[in-house]
Amino acid sequence: MILSPVIGSGSTSSKIRASGTTTERSLADRFAEVFNILDFGAQPNDPAFDNRTSIQAALDAAFQKGGGVVEIPDGTFWLSGTGNAVDGCVRIRSNTTLRGAGMGLSRLKLVNGHNTNLTGVLRTPSGEQHKKIQIIDVTLDANGPGQTSGTQMAFFCGTTPNDPPTTRCEDIRLVRVEATGGKGSSGYGFDPHENVLRLAFINCVAHDNELDGFVIDGCREVVIDGCWSWANGRHGYNFVTWSENNVLTASHAVQNTGSGVMVQNGAKHTIISNSDVRGNAEEGINIRGDATYGHNSHISVVGCQINGNGRRGIRIAGASYNYIAMNRLIDNSQEANNGYDDIQLTSNDTAAAQYNDLLFNTCYSTATNRSRYNIREEPSGGGDNNYFFGNRSSGCVNGTPQSVNGTDTIIFGVREPDFFFGRAASNRFFLENSGRLRWGAANEGTTVGAAGAAAAPPAKPQIYLEVEDSAQNRLLVPAYLKA
Repeated sequence: MILSPVIGSGSTSSKIRASGTTTERSLADRFAEVFNILDFGAQPNDPAFDNRTSIQAALDAAFQKGGGVVEIPDGTFWLSGTGNAVDGCVRIRSNTTLRGAGMGLSRLKLVNGHNTNLTGVLRTPSGEQHKKIQIIDVTLDANGPGQTSGTQMAFFCGTTPNDPPTTRCEDIRLVRVEATGGKGSSGYGFDPHENVLRLAFINCVAHDNELDGFVIDGCREVVIDGCWSWANGRHGYNFVTWSENNVLTASHAVQNTGSGVMVQNGAKHTIISNSDVRGNAEEGINIRGDATYGHNSHISVVGCQINGNGRRGIRIAGASYNYIAMNRLIDNSQEANNGYDDIQLTSNDTAAAQYNDLLFNTCYSTATNRSRYNIREEPSGGGDNNYFFGNRSSGCVNGTPQSVNGTDTIIFGVREPDFFFGRAASNRFFLENSGRLRWGAANEGTTVGAAGAAAAPPAKPQIYLEVEDSAQNRLLVPAYLKA
């Protein structure tokens, strides 16, 4: 910035001219765009002082002016709810940026003894449509240990559930935002909910929340990039209720009590790529279809490191048309030796896992607790019409790393050991070394290819495209996701 004195009407005033422009504006005009909560009466680091009305006044002033930046300086600012759960503590509206001094430095924290439900320490207003909102460099603390009852969330956005799709919140961006509840009676960390379009979480963290770290509920075109979700009481990331066209990339799901990543209740057309999913008590990644919301998920899991989870590394239950490729799954089934598989395809709500592609995944076990099978398609309708190509597996408890039981399942093995276990007559195995095949009790199936002679894979009506993610990693994804 360049300050230049301007003489007029017998007085001197200062104007600001930004570098690279010739336009000058007065300090009053410049400062009118920034609303510091201290100017509205907020007081930091005093648990006895309720900052709710002061912070709300600053947010309202920015909105009424047509937009602006609300600044939160260093310090912990305690605030209460209104008594109505859907109000949260404070509400942010269109064209407003809430900017702190950094995660852990600028903290909005729910007061002790609130003890009733709270839908967000910070949220968009219930039943209202808002857009172009940014939240940057701040901690939102639901203070679960300070409550004896109720469920309190850190962040919430979205309109009233079941509103028509035209009533929605759009273009919301959170950068370096921390959502924590400290466990206790806290609820979700980040909860974008119902009719949210184009939402981005960049380098955000959610931890020690009683429920999910991130729950993406009824939202479209959500990007979660470079985020962490750890030590939450349920799932790290939970995509639910017809959420679609979303991306989780370069992120971490670590030591959550449920699954690292859950995809369920009709969520579909989502890419999970280049992420670290480890040490979660249940599944690493759980993709689940059901009769109510549908069985076709269209989820791509590509290039992830999935290690040391309590149960399965990847579970596909009653879900179809998923693409699982180039992942490394190491030492899962830590809850019990011989208890779970690295990758399992099974049924849910009577529907099998069908038309899934598993390509070039590496699965192995070296820990004391080892997986039952590296890759298993469950019998009795667990999986049908699935396609396995070039997966590498070893170290499971059973001598046969890959167990395939559904009908019309195709396996093309390109790396030793090519051990497969098949029961259905329509299973087809394409192996470079047919001597490595291990049969099921019925001795059924068809093999193509002999030792030293590579067999061509069967034709499959699926087109894959090469794309780049945000980290410029080149990925193969099904064409329907690109479209």
